[in-house]
Parts: sequence; structure tokens; C-alpha cells
Amino acid sequence: MPSEQQQPQPSEKPATPPTPRRRIVSPGDSLWKISEEVYGHGRYWNDIWTANLALIGADPHALNVGIELILPDEVEGS
Repeated sequence: MPSEQQQPQPSEKPATPPTPRRRIVSPGDSLWKISEEVYGHGRYWNDIWTANLALIGADPHALNVGIELILPDEVEGS
């Protein structure tokens, strides 16, 4: 009985991770305000701060105009 030959499967390309969303801090911005604009509610400000802790530092109110924040795709409780 002849053996069945398997057709070579097309090679699958590995999925590329999504590019994180980013936002440049403007004058008058706060993490609460950015959270409202991006996620529809200010309560997610802490998620933005946590994602950018190395950039912002220990004081979440000390945002420097012009810095580029990474905005998490998923936030707590969303």
C-alpha cells in the first residue's frame, strides 16, 4: 500500500506584537485627564503611571511637558 505523502504546510509567520499607543504630554495635562481622553474615565490614571513609572518617577503629579507616555492596552477593571 503506498504511503500518503503529506503536503508541506505553509510556514506561519510569528505574530508581531502590537505597537503600544503613545501620547506626548501637553501643557495642562494630568494622568487623570489623559486617562479620561483615552479610556473614557480618569480612574485609570494609575495604570498609565505604573506603565511609565521609570519615566515619571515617584510623583504622578510631576509630568514634564513633552515626555512620551506609553498607554497600556489593558487597564484594571476595564
